[in-house]
Amino acid sequence: MYGGADISCGKGFPLMIQSGKGQVPDIEAGRNIRVIHEPTVYLVGRQIVDTTEVDRFLADHGVRWQTDTEVAGEHLVETAGRVCFDDQTEILTDHGWKRLADLDRTEPVMTLNPDTLRVEWERPLAYQVYDYDGVLKCAEGRDVSLAVTPEHRQFGTFRYWQPRSGYGFVSTEEIGSRRFCILSAGRGWRGEYPDVVSLPEVVFSQIVSNQWKMGCGTATTKRSRVCITGRERIRALARLLCYYATEGSVRDQKGAGRGIVIYGDHVEKVTALCQALGLKWNLYTDKRNGVRRVLINGGIQWLEFFVQNAGRGSPNKRLPRWVLDLPSEDLLDIWNILVRTDGHVYENGREVLVTSSTTLAGQAQEILCKIGASSAVRPMSACTNYPMYMVSRKHGRPICLNDWVTIEEREYKGKVYCVTTSNGVVYVRRNGLVHFSGNCYMSFAKPRPGGNKAYVDHILEVGHGSVLEHAAWNFVFTGCSRSLTHELVRHRTGWSYSQLSQRYVDESIAEYIEPDVIAGNPELHALWLNAVAHAHQAYVKLVEKLTEQYKDEPDKTLRRKLARQAARSVLPNATETKIFVTANARALRHFIEMRASRYADVDIRKLAVKVLQLMQTEAPHLFNDYQLVPLPDGTFEADTPHRKV
Repeated sequence: MYGGADISCGKGFPLMIQSGKGQVPDIEAGRNIRVIHEPTVYLVGRQIVDTTEVDRFLADHGVRWQTDTEVAGEHLVETAGRVCFDDQTEILTDHGWKRLADLDRTEPVMTLNPDTLRVEWERPLAYQVYDYDGVLKCAEGRDVSLAVTPEHRQFGTFRYWQPRSGYGFVSTEEIGSRRFCILSAGRGWRGEYPDVVSLPEVVFSQIVSNQWKMGCGTATTKRSRVCITGRERIRALARLLCYYATEGSVRDQKGAGRGIVIYGDHVEKVTALCQALGLKWNLYTDKRNGVRRVLINGGIQWLEFFVQNAGRGSPNKRLPRWVLDLPSEDLLDIWNILVRTDGHVYENGREVLVTSSTTLAGQAQEILCKIGASSAVRPMSACTNYPMYMVSRKHGRPICLNDWVTIEEREYKGKVYCVTTSNGVVYVRRNGLVHFSGNCYMSFAKPRPGGNKAYVDHILEVGHGSVLEHAAWNFVFTGCSRSLTHELVRHRTGWSYSQLSQRYVDESIAEYIEPDVIAGNPELHALWLNAVAHAHQAYVKLVEKLTEQYKDEPDKTLRRKLARQAARSVLPNATETKIFVTANARALRHFIEMRASRYADVDIRKLAVKVLQLMQTEAPHLFNDYQLVPLPDGTFEADTPHRKV
C-alpha cells in the first residue's frame, strides 16, 4: 500500500514502495500511477487488392495470371517481382548498347509505342535483377536470338498473314508451337534538329619567332565560341562528321598546322559541306598511295570539336547523340554515307557497313531501326591489327517465330534482368540480332510450382527486397515508454509515425514502464517507483500552478497546452506513450532483425518479438523464415537465414 491507495502494475496486484530507510512518505500523486511491463501491438490496417483493377490491367496487356494467396501484401509482392531476360541480352540506350546488367539506371532506353509502332526514347520506371534457376524459352536463327523466362511477354501478333496489324502482348509460354510474328524495326521515327551546335571557346599558346626564326616568347590566343545554327548548316555539319567517322583522321603534327583530313573519292561532296559551313580547305594527293585528300582548316578549335564528338582513331570512331536523333530522312542519308565510305552494296542490293568501331557498329543499328530496317552485326575474320565488324541492313519485316526458327527450352541458372517502361516494349539485341520485345516486369503467367510461398521464399533467398516494399500494414503500439519510441522513430525508411502528444494529453493519470531488471529486485523497484511518484507529483503540481499562471489566456485549449508543455519537462523516459505506425514488409523485417536481437534494449526487443509473432500469423510467407531463440534473461531473439533482404 502507498499513501492509503493501491498502485497497480497492470497485472492487478498491489505494489509496495520500499526504500533503504523504510516506508516512503505519502505522495498523493501516487494514487494515479499504473505500472506496465509489456507493450501491446494492435494491427489496425491492412492493404486491400482491387481485383477488378488487376483483372482490367491484365486484360489490357493481353496476359493472364492469378495467385494462390489471400493475403493482400503477399499478393502484391508476387505481382511486383517478375523479371525475364538472360545475362547476354543487351538493350539500346542513348549511350549505346548495354547489357541489362550494366545499366547505370539513369539513361533512357529505346521503346516502341504499342499503338503507333513509332520508335521513342523513354526512361525506365523500374529496374529488376533476379537469380533464376529453371527453363528459358530460346530461339536462335538467322534473324533473331532470344532467351527469356517462360512468363516473359512478347510483343507481336499471331496474324502472320497480315503482320502489320493486330499487335499485342503474349507470354512466351502461351505462344507454344504457334507461329508468332515479332517486330524487328519500328514504323517511324520523328527526330528533331538541335537549335544550335556549339564549338566551345579554346585558349592555346604558341611560340613567337623573330626574323631569324629564333624563339623570343609565347603568345596566348583565344578562339571564341562558335555557334552553328540553321537547319542547312547543322545538316552539313552532321554529314561532315559522318565522313570524318569513316574516312577521316587528325592532322596534328608539330609545325604542320592542325586540321581534319578526309580521304577517298568524296572530294566534291566534302568540299561542298565545308563551303556550307564557311570552312576553308586544301586539296592534296597522298604520295604513298595516290589518294586525293581534303585538308579541312580551322585550327585547334575545329580539331578538338571533331575529336570530342566523333572520336580519334578507327576503333574509337562514333557519331554524336544529336546526329543520331535527327529526323529519319536525314538518318537515311547518314546510312548511305556510311555505306559509300566504309561499306559495300552487293549485286543483290544487300548493304553493309564494315568498321573496327563497336560503338559505330551499334549506332548503325540504331540508325537502321529509326529508318524502318532491321539489322545484324557480326565479327569478321581478323584481317587487321584490331577486330572488324560487319553491320548488315535487313528487310525490316516481322520475324516469325516457330516458322524459320522454333522456340526451344534449355536449362539456365544465373541472373535474369529487366526494366519497366510505360510503353511495355524495349529494343533488345542478342548475338548481334535485334528485335522489339515486351518488358516482363509487368508480365504474368501461371503461378510457379509451389505458389506464392515458393515465389516469396525465392525473393528472400536472393535478397530481392525492393518488391517487399509494396506490402504495408498499420499498427498501434501501446504500453511503450518514451525511451522506446525515441529508438523506434530512428527507423525512417519505409516507416510513418503519429505519436501521442504530451502537449495536448493530460498525464495526471499516467502509466509508466518499469524495466524487468528493476522490477525483479525489491530494492531497485522501490527506488524506481519512488522516483516516478515524485516526478508524477511534480507534474501534477506544475500543471496546476501553470494553469493558474495562464488564467488570463482567453483560449481555453491554448491555456491547457501552455501549462502541459512546460510541465511535461519533469516526466521521465519511463512515461507510457501510444504511437500509430505504418510500415512496409521490408522495413518491418529490418526492424525485427535490428531490434529482436540480443544486442537491442530489452523493451524494444519485446516489441519487435510481438510484431514478428503477429506478422507470422498475418503474412506467413513473408515472415515465417524467422525463428525465435530463447535468451538467458527469459526473452527471445529472432533469427533468420535471410538477413538484410
